[in-house]
This record gives sequence, structure tokens and C-alpha cells, in this order.
Amino acid sequence: MATTASNNIINKNETIKNETIKNETIKNETIKNETIKNETIKNETIKNETIKNETIKNETIKNETIKNETQQLQSENIANSQLIPSIIEENWPMTSDKQIERLTRPGSAYFNLNHFEVLGLSADSTHEEIKKKFRKLSLLIHPDKNPQNEKAQIAFDTISKAYQCLQDSATLTFCREVVVEARKRVEEERKEKKIKAKKQSQELNLDESDIIIEQEVRIMTLKLFAEAEKRRQRTSELEAAERKRKREAELQKMEESKREAELQKEWELGRDARVNDWRNFCQKGPKGKKQVDVNKRIRIGFRPPTLKVETRPINKFHSGSSAIIDTTQPEQT
Repeated sequence: MATTASNNIINKNETIKNETIKNETIKNETIKNETIKNETIKNETIKNETIKNETIKNETIKNETIKNETQQLQSENIANSQLIPSIIEENWPMTSDKQIERLTRPGSAYFNLNHFEVLGLSADSTHEEIKKKFRKLSLLIHPDKNPQNEKAQIAFDTISKAYQCLQDSATLTFCREVVVEARKRVEEERKEKKIKAKKQSQELNLDESDIIIEQEVRIMTLKLFAEAEKRRQRTSELEAAERKRKREAELQKMEESKREAELQKEWELGRDARVNDWRNFCQKGPKGKKQVDVNKRIRIGFRPPTLKVETRPINKFHSGSSAIIDTTQPEQT
């Protein structure tokens, strides 16, 4: 019985030791996985910070570029605003050289925003009138008929673009609305000038002739077209930036999914190696210790208690003295 109990104690100790080693192995694996995970998170954080910094840098450069372009456009607008009255007052004859010069003059990018102005038409022109004027100008400034003029192609492209835009119903409606808004603003500005002069008791001499009013309307129309073009460019830039941001987010998500799949694949591939290492360890046991076959260990469900020597006082003598006897030894008769 004592041998069996000793073997049970040894087996129990070996089991506890194996469990401890197994727990240590699992713990080490967990720590290793946590380390890998932390390294991955750290790398992702660094990558995100880099992307964020690059985005901020690009946004800063973009804002600076937009600011510079805005300042340049404002300078051009000021210069063009000074040129508009004199240019509008000019009478451009219908000759090839003069029309090419009109369409490619300094500030043409600003003036040619008004497609009616490009074709020399009013805002209430019909589709037939637009088509007729385009054919007339295209025959006049066509590059094949003006091979000596290098700007003929630019002028022809300008009137072609204006004609195509006015062929679209939505664009035609928008251009007419801009002209109506320009006329409305000119009328409001004239009313404000009259009210201000009346309050200050000043005499205001405004030319009410149709020619002057029409010139002011054309100037205001060009300004409104320039504002609309700036808004369109800004909207396009914002949409492009948003598309770029979404694409970068999609690529980053795809990269994260790919990385997670690779980590999972590596974990699955190392599963058999980890199991084999654990089995080999259980079979060999620690160094310097007696190897125990796990399959040959005695498995018992009941473990008997350890025998103890019982001692108790017995009144053996009349003198009242007590004695301790060993109940495990048989009495002698």
C-alpha cells in the first residue's frame, strides 16, 4: 500500500509538473502572439501616422497652390476688369485675323467663359441663330484657311467648345440665368448708388443710356461666369480629394485583411509543429528525471488514508496512574 501511495504521489507530481510546463508553453505562445500583435499594431500606427502626415502635407501644398492660384486669378480679374470696358467698346470687324485676335487676346481664358460672348450673340438667341453664327465663324477662322496664323487652331477650338456647350439644354439655361442675374445685379447696384447719393444729398449723374447699361451687364456677366468657374474647379478638386481618400481607405483595408489572412495561415501551419513539440516533451520528460510512461501510469479512483498509531489513556492500575498502550499490537495472555 505504501508503494502504491508513493507511486500515486510521484504520478501526481509528474502530472502537476506537466500541466505547469504545458501552461508555461501556452503562456509563452500567448506572449509571443501578443508581441506579434503589438508589433503589427505598432507598425500599423506608424504607417497610419505616416499616411496622415503625408495627407496633411499634401493638403498644405494643395491649399498653398489653391491660394496662389486664387491670388493670381484675382490679379488677373483686376487686370481684366480694367480691360473689359475698353475691349467691349471695341468694334471687332468680321475678318479672320481680327476674330482670331479677339478669341486669343490677353485674358481670353476669362472672357471666353461666356459662350454667348465667344460667338458674339445675345442671351436670347435661338438654336438656329447659334448654329448659323458658329458656321460663319468656323469658316472664317478655320486653321486650314489661316495656315499663316498659329493661333487659328486655338480660336477654332474656342468657338467649337462654346457651340457644343450651348447645344446642351442645361448649359444653355445656366448661361441665360447668369445673364439674367447679371442684369438684376446691375439694376440693384444702380438703385443703391441713387439711394446713397440721396442720403448724402449729393447729385448723381448716372448715364441711363441702353449702351452703358448693356456694357455694365456684360461686365457683370463675365464676373459671374468667373465666379461660377472658380466654384466648379473647387468642387472638382474636393471630389478628386474625396475619391483619393476613399481609394486609400480601401487599399488600407485590403492590406489589413491580407495581413490578417497571412498571420492566420502562419498560425495554422505551425499548429502541427507545436503539437509535436508538446508530445515529444511529454514522452521525454525533463532532463535528469526518471522517465515515466504516461500510458502506463496507474489510474485509481480511490486513495486509502495513511495509517496512524492510535494512543489513548487506560486505567490499568488501581493507583490511578495512566498508561499508553499500542492498540495495533495484540494483547499477550
